[in-house]
Amino acid sequence: MANTPDDKDPVKTDTLSQPEADTGPERPAPTESERPPATDGTQAQGDAPRELADTISEATAAWDDARPSAEPAPAAAPKAPKAAPAPRARGGFLAPVIGGVLAVGLGFAAANVIKPEGWPFPGSGAGLGDEMRAVLAASDARLAETQAQIAALQDQIAALAGAGNGGAEALAPQIAALAEQTSALSGRTADLADRLAGLDARVEDLSKAQLAVAGEQAAEAVAAYEREIAAMRAELATQRDENAQLAEAVSAVADRAEAEVDAAMDRAARIEARAALMRIDAALASGAAFDGALDQFAGVEMPEVLARLAAQGVPTLATLQRDFPPAARAALDAALRVEAAGSAGDRVKAFLRSQLGLRSLAPREG
Repeated sequence: MANTPDDKDPVKTDTLSQPEADTGPERPAPTESERPPATDGTQAQGDAPRELADTISEATAAWDDARPSAEPAPAAAPKAPKAAPAPRARGGFLAPVIGGVLAVGLGFAAANVIKPEGWPFPGSGAGLGDEMRAVLAASDARLAETQAQIAALQDQIAALAGAGNGGAEALAPQIAALAEQTSALSGRTADLADRLAGLDARVEDLSKAQLAVAGEQAAEAVAAYEREIAAMRAELATQRDENAQLAEAVSAVADRAEAEVDAAMDRAARIEARAALMRIDAALASGAAFDGALDQFAGVEMPEVLARLAAQGVPTLATLQRDFPPAARAALDAALRVEAAGSAGDRVKAFLRSQLGLRSLAPREG
């Protein structure tokens, strides 16, 4: 829902606690006529990183001036909830700045690679490289911070978009203000990208001029760089060999450790098996259950009678000795009755055995 100019400021005052983005006049890039003339190659060469530093500083200062606060103030309660269209996610505006900085960095890197140290003005190349690296490092840090802030801003917009219908109506002024600030930042970033592109063109022209007059010194510098690259490749090859040897040593140690672990596990399994056998032996002597100890031999085939008696336990020797005489007498009585059912001589013989308590001394079946 669009807001009219008359009611836009009151709503913004209620819903946004941060001040408006600073949209002050931008500092235009100096033209060629406004720049002081370079007296020699050293001054022209030193202007480029300073202009790059100024441009990057302006870009980051513009972002710091125009970015909204990390957490907007809570919005006032709406009078009547109305359905509001979900805000559209706007595209990022960091790409032109990143592209310009990368192009400038690549241009200076190429110029420093193809020319000898300090050429054509001895003593100036080292300072230029250090200054350029410092500028690029500072720009990388500021760009990383800017990217994190943009990500936080996008998360806030996404959270606003996911609110309910009533919340969306109340948060619509905040979303509109954020969209306006993002659009303003995009315009200023595009202007900075154009200025960076112009600076990149100047760096490229300077590189071409240096290439045109390099001659034999450039060839010697390239040869020196090639020698350094060859030395680095040799060092890398040596490092790869050392890494391979280290990997083999680590693998051997791991194999030995694995073998020791397997041996320890086997010893532990044997110890557990012995302990289970001792528990079973004690249970057989005491008549207690031994099904828990028998579970240690899950992969071993056990006698059926042992598995059947594991839950309740087996009778002890004392129990067997106590219960055996009555059972033996009952068995003898049954045997005498069977024998007395025969002839008259068998009956007489059975009577005498029962009266006198005679027992057979030879083993007999049953």
